Amino acid sequence: MPDELRWQRYRMDAPLKGGRTTMFAIFNRSIVKAAATVNDPGIILSFKDWPELVSLSSEGRVRWRRRLDAPVKDMAIFGDGASFAAMEGGTVVFVAPDGKPSWKYRGGGEVTVMAASSKAGCAAIGVDGGGLLLLGSDGKAVFDTRLASPAARLVVSQDGSAVMCADSAGGVSLVSREGKVLWRRLFGDGVADMATTGGCTKTVVLSGKVHGISLDGSERWSAEAPPGCAGVRISEDGADAYALSPDKIVRFGPSGKKIWERAADCRPGTASVLSGMKMLLLPSSAGTSFMDRWGNLALEAPWAAGDGQGAASSFFDGARILFQIGDAGQSSSILFTDVGPALVDYLLRAARLFGDECVRIGQPSPFGDNHYLEATRAARSGDYPRALENARFSYRYYEETLSSIQHDTERIVDAESLAAVKITARGELEAPLARRPRIYQAKCTCGSINDIFTPAVPLLVRCTYCGKPGLVERAPAGK
Repeated sequence: MPDELRWQRYRMDAPLKGGRTTMFAIFNRSIVKAAATVNDPGIILSFKDWPELVSLSSEGRVRWRRRLDAPVKDMAIFGDGASFAAMEGGTVVFVAPDGKPSWKYRGGGEVTVMAASSKAGCAAIGVDGGGLLLLGSDGKAVFDTRLASPAARLVVSQDGSAVMCADSAGGVSLVSREGKVLWRRLFGDGVADMATTGGCTKTVVLSGKVHGISLDGSERWSAEAPPGCAGVRISEDGADAYALSPDKIVRFGPSGKKIWERAADCRPGTASVLSGMKMLLLPSSAGTSFMDRWGNLALEAPWAAGDGQGAASSFFDGARILFQIGDAGQSSSILFTDVGPALVDYLLRAARLFGDECVRIGQPSPFGDNHYLEATRAARSGDYPRALENARFSYRYYEETLSSIQHDTERIVDAESLAAVKITARGELEAPLARRPRIYQAKCTCGSINDIFTPAVPLLVRCTYCGKPGLVERAPAGK
């Protein structure tokens, strides 16, 4: 077995565009799989050629480390932070939220792909040769069946009643909880990617074109994909589908009509749709950006590690921390970036624009109004969790009020209108950071003196003069 897993962690204080990077960690191994845990915010990591899982909190604290019998090839997380981990050799181990393995299951072959239900406590597992297994959190097989071709992509419905499967022969299938293949649709150009809603009621498939598929397997629509398209995503309600290439995002409406097209730096394979906010999370060579459903950049979190590799993948903990993971081949790194204040600020700006439109057309939205007022009060008092929760609801209720009367929302929110809204939530929520006492000053290699607010040493900070992040030499605090 190779050398022990090792890593270094550096506390940071680097305000960068839409976020504040708070920690930077460098691992001596490549990260194979990562998954954010939402109920107890944090992240779980597995590593190439090393049989260990590591769980970090959103503050960078080690919650637990668990040595297993073999390296982990794949991992699927559900609700409470428990994970199904597939090890080399085909064994699946269930790891409880505290990191303790509960059971092991040896299937019929090497695991090739897996996915868990966010609520139902089960995982679908594809094995080589075409086997498909649905395992419960108790370690018992709900079903063990065989597909026409090995599974390449899997999605389990939120209630665990169905599994959507894309196979290596260009087929897409819906499998019931009893293990019965309800239908299979073949695509002549193969299946490059697939995404579906939480209930598997609406699916989008990338196969030459972008195809919208109904619950019964029939095609609802098809549309041209942008050149170089490598991924598709779909919103929670199935109303919006996205086609992603490395430099372009296209949004399609419910009938397949192209709504807009935007230039964007993106790594399509690791892009995702944020739950509850109808936003795309877009990792890229420059960092990570949040794009709303109207094509606006809600916020940007640049890659602050200074090595030029950018974010290979990104995960949001559901609360306020964005994890950006970079891979240099033989090593990997992870940035912890606090995007919470900027996210609340954006949500309230968009909500205010929708709320003003509701007033203009005489369509009241009492829920939107109440949550908006509560969110602004919470921001002023520095109560971030309450501010985020109410900002989300206000954004949602205002937009749904307009949509319920078929009022067009496409031209209400844009970069110019967002900038014109008088919102101070970000400054209010970041005020406690600005009021922190200066612990000491640090001298950068360029000669500039920087104020430091965290006692952790060694420290990686972005110099306010030269703009480069790096280790700094400790100097006595000035008077």
